[in-house]
Amino acid sequence: MAISLKFTLKGQELEEGLIVRHNSKPYLRFLKILIFMSIVISLFIFLLFFLISNSGIPAIAKKIVLKGLLIGSGFALLSYPILGHKAMISVMDKVATFLKDPVLIQIEESGFSYKNAVRKSKIEWSSIEKVLESKNIFLIIHRVKGYYTLPKRIFTDENFPEFQQILAANHIQIEKIQKSKLFSI
Repeated sequence: MAISLKFTLKGQELEEGLIVRHNSKPYLRFLKILIFMSIVISLFIFLLFFLISNSGIPAIAKKIVLKGLLIGSGFALLSYPILGHKAMISVMDKVATFLKDPVLIQIEESGFSYKNAVRKSKIEWSSIEKVLESKNIFLIIHRVKGYYTLPKRIFTDENFPEFQQILAANHIQIEKIQKSKLFSI
């Protein structure tokens, strides 16, 4: 039993893969939140000290700047999960153009091979940590080498049950990611 698939990742699938991977590792979320919040708090404290120490600024202007700072900080914290990934995708579009090259994947009982313009991997199922499913993709997470994004659109009614059987035979269950978890920090 073997499945041969060929695809090119779309921008939305690449972004979804990054978000799913990011959300699958709680320590990554915590670290990014910690770094982001420390930057926002540092800016807040700097501007607050500037407003307090600069006595030449009228009180009304200080209040306006302080309110704007609070609103801006709140907006930054709320928008971070979506805007952070958008920024990462735009950088990857320019730097890692190979991600948009065609991919050939061969799925077999013992593992799978993944080949694109710069990467050729032969992975055994025993080295897979888990398989995550979101709205448009499957994310195969390797214990050491990162992850592999497979768009759902490449599967047919005939080969998808075969894919599930291969995973089940290797004691791997597909873990569904709810939409609410997809964009969480």
